[in-house]
This record gives sequence, C-alpha cells and structure tokens, in this order.
Amino acid sequence: MKVIILQAIITLTFYCYGSLSDTDFGGIITIWPKDPGLFVFVNNQNIIKEDVLLKPIQMLKADFNINIKLRNTGGRKFELKNVPAELKGFGANGGIYFINDPAFPIMLAATEDGWGLLNMAQIVADAPDSAKLNRRIQKLTNRLFANIHGVADPSMMPACVMKHAVGLTGVDSLVCATFSPEANSKITAYLNKAGYKQRRCGTYYDACEEGWAPAPTNAVQKKIWDKVHTLPTKPLVILPESQRKKK
Repeated sequence: MKVIILQAIITLTFYCYGSLSDTDFGGIITIWPKDPGLFVFVNNQNIIKEDVLLKPIQMLKADFNINIKLRNTGGRKFELKNVPAELKGFGANGGIYFINDPAFPIMLAATEDGWGLLNMAQIVADAPDSAKLNRRIQKLTNRLFANIHGVADPSMMPACVMKHAVGLTGVDSLVCATFSPEANSKITAYLNKAGYKQRRCGTYYDACEEGWAPAPTNAVQKKIWDKVHTLPTKPLVILPESQRKKK
C-alpha cells in the first residue's frame, strides 16, 4: 500500500511539473482559485546569476502549490525601510529579498510580517565553489522561507533543512537540503492562515473525473469530457438477496 501511494504521489508530481506530457490525457492544466495570494522573491543583487536563484524558488512552488514569482528591482539600492511598501506595490502577501550588502547578516526574518532577506555578500564571502554555493543557497532559501512561515527545528525528524545550524559551516553540514514531512505540513498550515491558496494541477482526465476541469479546448479534451460526463445507459440494478448469485 505504501509503495502504491508513493508511486501515485510521484506520478502526480511529474504531471504537475512537466516530466510527463502524455497528450492522451488531455495535457496538463492548472486552475488557480480566486485571490490566491502572492509570495515574491525580489532579486536586488547581481553577484549570483538568476538561474541559480530560480532552482530553490521553483522547488518551493512545487512543494506548496502557491503563487510564487521572481521580481527584479533593476539594481536599485536596497533599503530595509522600503520593504513593506515595495511588497505592497508588488501586490504580495510576503516575500524574500536577495541582497548584496556586507553590512547585513546572512539572513533576516520578519516572521510576523511574512518577509525576510538573504545576503549574498555573506554567502559568498568564503569563495565557495559553484556546487557548494548552489546547495548553500537552496538550504538558506528553504530555511528562511520556513522561518517566516512558522517552522523551527522539527525535533522528530533527523533529516531536514530546518535542523539546528550555526553559521555557514553549520548550514553546509546539514545532511538534507529539503523539508521533512513535519516541516512541510507546518508550513502548509501557516500558508493557509496567511492567505495563500493552492492551485489544482493534473491531467485533464483527472480534472474531469474530480469535477474541476474547465470546458474542453481541443478534440482530445472534448473526447475525454464526453466520456467522463456521459451518463450510464444501463442503470445499476440491486437485486433482492434471494435473487443474487451465490458464490
């Protein structure tokens, strides 16, 4: 049973994020609820390439299915006091800033306000190689995202990016760069309270069977729609006990 459930989760994940593309199932669709909320990552630095930042951002979007986007400030000087107004201007519930300023620590978390910052000046200060840097940024991004969404050390989970870590050495020593189930569930609960709503994602066939598919837009989807919504021609007849076939 556990194997079957795991396979189902893996299959759904592949469908949602593009690793499976079987057109026989009507393609992949995504439905957002009304006013889903927005979490922004704001790139306010130029020493780390954007594609390095996108990896943990895309993983967070895949993990929590909320509306997450990357925005750029065009090289404008970072001012801590301007963050609340900028987030409001983005139409965001919260966000994380990537900055480059030696005067700031590695990270800051304004937990009650739902935002924080990661300081690339500190993160690259010891000149890590690209592999260590990429993994370090992934870990720190996940830790900050969790910190501002209600998660501390998951005491019952030995492997989690939220385990205790002191300094960059401690972060580099973490055995896991991703969330444990305990941390994931706590973040999800916090996100719901903070006003974020999850998208629905799956094949068009799944969406039809589950009742959330929009009207079909092509012949394959029309065929699936008609098949799923066709009423049975032979109604189910429940026979009296005396007429049922005995095994």
